[in-house]
Amino acid sequence: MEKLINDIHSGLKIRDCDEDYNSKIKNIPIYKIISNLFEQLDINQIFSYLEDRNLMSALINYLMDINSNWQYYSDEHGINHSFRVLLFSLYLASVKNLSIEDISILIEGAKYHDIGRHNDTTDSSHGRRGARKLTAILPVNTSNLNIIQAIVELHSIEDSNYDTIVRKYNISCPDKFKILYSILKDADALDRVRLSMDYDY
Repeated sequence: MEKLINDIHSGLKIRDCDEDYNSKIKNIPIYKIISNLFEQLDINQIFSYLEDRNLMSALINYLMDINSNWQYYSDEHGINHSFRVLLFSLYLASVKNLSIEDISILIEGAKYHDIGRHNDTTDSSHGRRGARKLTAILPVNTSNLNIIQAIVELHSIEDSNYDTIVRKYNISCPDKFKILYSILKDADALDRVRLSMDYDY
């Protein structure tokens, strides 16, 4: 398990941002909460933060629970990306003081957010395909399955589709849902835009 954490840690590096990116991130909801994270992301601080809140064992359990058979096979959007998105999701959820139930929903979404991928290019349909696949992965009686499917579908499309997704999945608490999908989208962007393995995206 320690090796798993070390692999995640060593696989991350900060990527430089151009001015255009820096101006765009001001519109990301979570930016207002942890703006210093966008200035310089220190993965050791994230691990320390989670450890101080007794969340490291939960992180390890979540990581070990990912069904790798359903992950898209890729260096960019494969299981290592899912590991990092899960890490960032847990961190952001903790910063936002989400309930255990909400964290569980978010983590399931983070684990499988890219299972609908067929390629590493821009693909706004992969969230919809992934949401459909979730019914084959998660037990039928999974509580909040509709919310997990909704955040997976919405993470890959424009935010303007929010109301459509809320209706499609019969989301009864849209305010809570908005927080969950925003965190997943931000966690995905942290890995996709800010971080990489030892190659360029």
